[in-house]
Amino acid sequence: MQDKCRTAACLAGDASSRYHTVGKCEHPIKVTDKSTGATYSVRCGSRLTARCRSCSQIAKKDYQKIVSAGFGEVDSSKYRFFFLTLTAPSFGKTHTVVKIGRQPKRCRCGAVHNPTTDAGLRGIPIDMDSYDYEGCCQWNYRLGKLWDSTRASLSANFPAASFVKVVEYQSRGALHTHCIVRIPKSGSIVSDAGAQRILDVARSTVTRTGLCWGKQGDCKPIKQIDEQEKFVRYMAKMLTYVTKDSDVLNHNVSPQAIEHYRRLDWVARHMRCDKCQHMERPCLSLCHRRWGARSSVMSKSRNAKSHRAWASIRRMDLKQRRIEFAQEAARLGVALEVLAVVFAHKIPVQHNKWCP
Repeated sequence: MQDKCRTAACLAGDASSRYHTVGKCEHPIKVTDKSTGATYSVRCGSRLTARCRSCSQIAKKDYQKIVSAGFGEVDSSKYRFFFLTLTAPSFGKTHTVVKIGRQPKRCRCGAVHNPTTDAGLRGIPIDMDSYDYEGCCQWNYRLGKLWDSTRASLSANFPAASFVKVVEYQSRGALHTHCIVRIPKSGSIVSDAGAQRILDVARSTVTRTGLCWGKQGDCKPIKQIDEQEKFVRYMAKMLTYVTKDSDVLNHNVSPQAIEHYRRLDWVARHMRCDKCQHMERPCLSLCHRRWGARSSVMSKSRNAKSHRAWASIRRMDLKQRRIEFAQEAARLGVALEVLAVVFAHKIPVQHNKWCP
C-alpha cells in the first residue's frame, strides 16, 4: 500500500512545495490475490476525518479540485455564480444556541443559552417525545427525489444553469443542501435580484408526494475570486464529515444529544426502505445506518443540450492518475517523492500526465 499520495495542486514554484505526504491509512483493508496468493494492503478510502485522517485528506483535495474546476474551466467573466442553501422543514421545536460572538437569543424553552457551556444543546429537540423522528428519517431518505425536482425547476427557469451540490447534517439530524449555481450572464440575471429569484424557484418546489423544503434558506451571489476559493474550501470541508453514521454517539457530546441521536438511530434501523418494505425485517442498506440518508454526498451537472457539465473532471479520473503515478514509481524503482520532483522539473506543469 502506498503510504504517500500527491494531494497538493500543481502550481508553479519549487517542486517540494507541490508534494506532501498524507501519512498511512488508519484502517487498511487486506486484499489477497487468488492467482498468486499474495496479500496486499489497500486504503480504506473513507471520507470521514474521524475514521481515517489520511484518506479523508485525499478525498478533501479531490473534492476541492472538482468544485474548483467549475470556476476554472469556464470564462468566469461570462457567468454569474450563486451559493444556494436549502434546509429541511421543522419536525419539532429545538433548542436555539447562538455561536460564540453573536448576539444572545432567547430559546423556545424560555432560557438564554450560553454559547460555550450549552453548545451541546444546539439543534436538540426540546421535547423528544413529541419530536417527529420518523418524519426526519423519511425526509433524509427522500431528499434525492426532492433535489431532482428542484434541479428540474431551476433548469426550466434558467436553461443554461449548471450545479454542484453537497449535503450536510444539521445538529437535529436532518440533511440540508448546499449548492453552487453557475448561470451565463444576461440582462435578466442581476446578482442580488437573481439570488432571490433562484431561492424562490428552489424553495417553491414540491414533489408529487408533498415533499418540500423548509422555510429557512439562503442564496447569495459569489462575486470575487477570493470568495470562490472560500466556498470551494467550505464545500470540500463538509464532505469530510457529511456521511455521518451512528458512530457519532462515540463522540464527546451532551447527554441530551446522545439520547436524541440514539432515537434517530433506532428509528432509522427499524424504518422500511424501498428494498425491505415487503420483508419481515429491515435490510442491510446503508440508509438504516445513516438516519435514512441514501443520496450521494456530492453531485454535479452533466453535459446536456441546454447546458454544459459543471466540470469535466471526475473523482475516478483523479484516482486513476494516482494509481498510474504509483505504478510508474514502482516500475522505475524510485520513491514517489523522487518521481514527483523529476516530473515537476522535466515536464511542464500544464502537460504533466502525473499531476493528480
